[in-house]
Amino acid sequence: MKFKILGFAMVLAVFCWFVWWWVAATAQETALNQWLNDRRENGWQAETADISIAGFPNRLDTTLNKPAIADPASGWAWNAPFLSVFQVIYDPTHFIIVWPNSQTIAAPGATATLNAETMRASVVFTPNSRLEVDRASLEIRGATLEGVEGWRASATSWIQHIRRTPDAGPENAYE
Repeated sequence: MKFKILGFAMVLAVFCWFVWWWVAATAQETALNQWLNDRRENGWQAETADISIAGFPNRLDTTLNKPAIADPASGWAWNAPFLSVFQVIYDPTHFIIVWPNSQTIAAPGATATLNAETMRASVVFTPNSRLEVDRASLEIRGATLEGVEGWRASATSWIQHIRRTPDAGPENAYE
């Protein structure tokens, strides 16, 4: 009898974990679609071919395929073959973002291709509804920015970190 109860408890735990993952994945996809819709309602171009979420049972590996974001009023735009966001299911405040090796950026009067061997970031938010950044890191390696007009800029490595300083005032909240 004890083994039946233990077996039932294990099956119930696995089922609950599956439901929790499915709810989190559905919420993530809904939030991304809502963000894209909000941008479109504000006159932006905000598109993606599709949003896929994988990583069961412990991660939410979200990929936006062919994202394109543009603000026609300012002239800024960005598009890429994909954008990936990774998150462990048990820590909804920590995200890892991975950009593709090639993406296009447009600013008023200029369009450029950004190529990089590595371009990724890690962002940790405070656990509240205001989405305040607790700490963040950005790593770019082997990057070149090439304008359609023929100019070129490059960087071997760019690593940047910020973190919240808990005892500082609002003007010095990060170091």
